Amino acid sequence: MTTFLLQMAKALGATVYVTSRSQAKREQALALGADRAIHSEEDWSKQLKGEKVDVMMLIMLSNAWMKGNNSARLPSALKDN
Repeated sequence: MTTFLLQMAKALGATVYVTSRSQAKREQALALGADRAIHSEEDWSKQLKGEKVDVMMLIMLSNAWMKGNNSARLPSALKDN
């Protein structure tokens, strides 16, 4: 699913950032065309240098959602207030 979403987004002209705890998965995503690969356990805002994203797809809902949700351009119903 993740590979499909990455490739579809790139085919549509999107800039794609991926997250994973696994270095191997981050490297694979970059090889498949991701523009940037971020360690999911680290502070996403710092890694994105304050940049906001338009769309986030999380395959597994976890505490990673709250980290990433703070980097979303539009607020989410699940945003940690």
